[in-house]
Amino acid sequence: MEKREKKLLIQAFGGEAAAWRQLALLLTEEKSTVNLELCRIFLRKAIELEDEESFFLYHQLFSEGNVPVDNASYMGMLADYLKTDDRQVRERLKRYLRQCR
Repeated sequence: MEKREKKLLIQAFGGEAAAWRQLALLLTEEKSTVNLELCRIFLRKAIELEDEESFFLYHQLFSEGNVPVDNASYMGMLADYLKTDDRQVRERLKRYLRQCR
């Protein structure tokens, strides 16, 4: 295990959703069944920690047709986009809203 991977593990076990997502991405490089299952588990953990990017990544990797969100989720994100004044949140949501339609 490399130094970077150890650091990500420590961050992930410390509750950082982005670290779980990064670990999952490392596993997608090798397409073995075990790695894909671990990737799925790591992304679910990140989603539990409310990481939006992991939600979309999970659906891109594991949903049939690579459809990232259903219509109800899209409408919810659009409502969040219209309500928020946080510039970073708006940019992140805008990227996904464009991707979904």
